[in-house]
Amino acid sequence: MEKISVKNYILLTLIAALVSGFLTVPLSLYLSSHFESKKSVREAKLAVLRDLVGYRYIFNQPNKPGYDKFVSSYNQIFIVFNDSSKVIETLNKFQIIRQNPSFPLSVNNEAFIELIKAMMDDLEIERKNLDDKFFEKIMTVGE
Repeated sequence: MEKISVKNYILLTLIAALVSGFLTVPLSLYLSSHFESKKSVREAKLAVLRDLVGYRYIFNQPNKPGYDKFVSSYNQIFIVFNDSSKVIETLNKFQIIRQNPSFPLSVNNEAFIELIKAMMDDLEIERKNLDDKFFEKIMTVGE
């Protein structure tokens, strides 16, 4: 077995340190930006869902205060949930129902609830304790 000189040992250690640095820095930068991007997309999705559900009390009342916020949130769905085919499909179904006045209000409400559930599923928000009746309830403090 051959002995390594101190000079060669130091040289090998320096080369190993440089190579590992050149590999780990780009990898850590990539992973960091990837997870930060996923986090910001989730936050945007959550904000749209939160506003849509929060302003659902004015769903069919365009003259009420807050309607613009509801419509704004609704119009952002296709942007922030564009990576979810289930949400986009449910949104398309809701839009078809919404634009056809022959559908009764109950069908509109059901389609809206399905849209909310699809968004929650995409965000992996547990809803095992929330049935459709819960989504139909509007919570207000009073007038």
